[in-house]
Amino acid sequence: MIDLRPAMPDDWVRLVELGQTCFTETFGSLYNPEDLADYLAHDYDDRILESSALSH
Repeated sequence: MIDLRPAMPDDWVRLVELGQTCFTETFGSLYNPEDLADYLAHDYDDRILESSALSH
């Protein structure tokens, strides 16, 4: 059984890690490692994602 609940502040780190992993597994082979690391560091920054989510 799956128990769904609203995301809590402590969940952000796990959600960011999940997003980075999914993106890397799906698109990682298309980028050189340095570009991929830069993209993930910028677009999957937990502070940016949390701020964006809380503003909606």
